[in-house]
Amino acid sequence: MLIFCRILVLLTIATTSLSIAVGQEVVYSQGQIVYPTGNPVDAPGQVVYPPAVVYPESSPNPGYSSSSGYSSSSGYSSSPVYSGTPVYSSGTAAYSSGTAGYSSGAIVSSPYGNAVPSAMSGGVRANDQIWLASSRRLCSTGSDVNSLDVKQYVGGQWFQSTTRSLTDPSPDGIPRRVVILVHGNSWSYSTAVRRGLQAYQRVVLPWADAGPIRLVIWTWPSDKIAGPVRNVVAKAPVADQHAFHLARFLQQLKTHRQVAIIGYSYGSRVTLGALHLLGSGSIQGRRLENTMEPVPPINVTLIAPAIRNDALRTSRAQAFGQINHLFVMYNSRDRYLSMYKLLRFDGKRQALGFTGVSGVRCLPNYVERIDQFDAAQAVGREHDFLEYITSPNVEQRLRRNLFYRDLL
Repeated sequence: MLIFCRILVLLTIATTSLSIAVGQEVVYSQGQIVYPTGNPVDAPGQVVYPPAVVYPESSPNPGYSSSSGYSSSSGYSSSPVYSGTPVYSSGTAAYSSGTAGYSSGAIVSSPYGNAVPSAMSGGVRANDQIWLASSRRLCSTGSDVNSLDVKQYVGGQWFQSTTRSLTDPSPDGIPRRVVILVHGNSWSYSTAVRRGLQAYQRVVLPWADAGPIRLVIWTWPSDKIAGPVRNVVAKAPVADQHAFHLARFLQQLKTHRQVAIIGYSYGSRVTLGALHLLGSGSIQGRRLENTMEPVPPINVTLIAPAIRNDALRTSRAQAFGQINHLFVMYNSRDRYLSMYKLLRFDGKRQALGFTGVSGVRCLPNYVERIDQFDAAQAVGREHDFLEYITSPNVEQRLRRNLFYRDLL
């Protein structure tokens, strides 16, 4: 009974940590709620705008305070959000005065009731591209890759597009490295877009000497469900299912020379699952129909990966053969991942994001092809994506892994 009570206490701590990590209700000592918990439902043809984000007037820099799990330098200005008068015209929102986090521009409604956040402050580097690819409405592991919901971010607005437009070389002839960001568990559609734009702002935008990049924000159905244990255990097969969609998408990128994937938390499970399938592996007894199509060598970054720590030698053993270079950013102090083993569903193993790669010496050419970094000193005990991308030390390591020499 004592052991059972201790486990319940640990799970309660994990739930609290996870709620903060994914941007649920966070309240300052003064001011209003930073992010709403509700998902507005739009009527057919209606444009839904995200509720205003109001910062406390007493805050000198209304980014996120460290007490709420967010970095204070997350790219938001000091002006209140939506400080002007919104003008609705043909689905476009125009604001008469300064904004923070969202600039003027069209907001494209998603089919899931969450409006896609509009323009971010800071813009996009010349020759860079930002895309959104969503597998949220795909129900079967056999769904056609062309069924992805694809949008492109141009001039501060989101425009509907197609999978082929995303995967084909750009008409302008500019070669771009493809960087795919796969988010973790308990992220809504709008949160995934917002965090993707923030990741671009923090990691890529200040990077003056980097070559052109095509960033793809990959989003899958990971919205939080009731019950802390159920929210984790039930999402594992969902992540596995959507690994099939990512794998087929990667097959369409064969004309691109360099591809990098950043998988965060459960997004690492999606990532390794996709690569495992490309290596002729199976998940839940299923395989890809065609694995003969060559894919480019892929650089993979796993941030706080929520998957068993020996996955590269067991459940995802075929993934490593598809990886050019692997960078694992684990956190030996992560409160959430420290209890992964207690859930007793993934081989009763510790999380890869808590210990690093188990049995790394058994993997071929591991010295040249694998780097690992314990981010505990940089991010502390929180399981929070923003803590990683706002750490200068982590940013530098992320950038190094986006550009690479071929090792395969």
